[in-house]
Amino acid sequence: MAANTDQHVLYQSDFVGRTTKLSPAAAERIDRLNAAGSLNSQTLKIQPSYNADLDQVRLAAVTSKLYESGITDARVEIAVPPALGLSGVLAENSLVGGGQSQGNGSRSGAQGTGLSGGNF
Repeated sequence: MAANTDQHVLYQSDFVGRTTKLSPAAAERIDRLNAAGSLNSQTLKIQPSYNADLDQVRLAAVTSKLYESGITDARVEIAVPPALGLSGVLAENSLVGGGQSQGNGSRSGAQGTGLSGGNF
């Protein structure tokens, strides 16, 4: 299921540089998804570039490309892809019970030999 979801994501690497132009591989993937009919049932996500103007232009360009290809009811959005996981703080909090400290704070559990011991 995760692999199928990942097929419906346009990552930064799917664009040519910081443009709206899709790479040939991304364009082919969209064509395959269209042929399979899955663009009608799943949202196509565009990984945010963290440049609001570029994100909106990419959203419009992808939506336009889909429309020109006859895909008029596809859903496209700017969203962090699930495959990228949680941000560092959220990931760490999920490991330690939602932010509640467990243990003595040493990541390795050994005395002075882990990340916090300075022996890198």
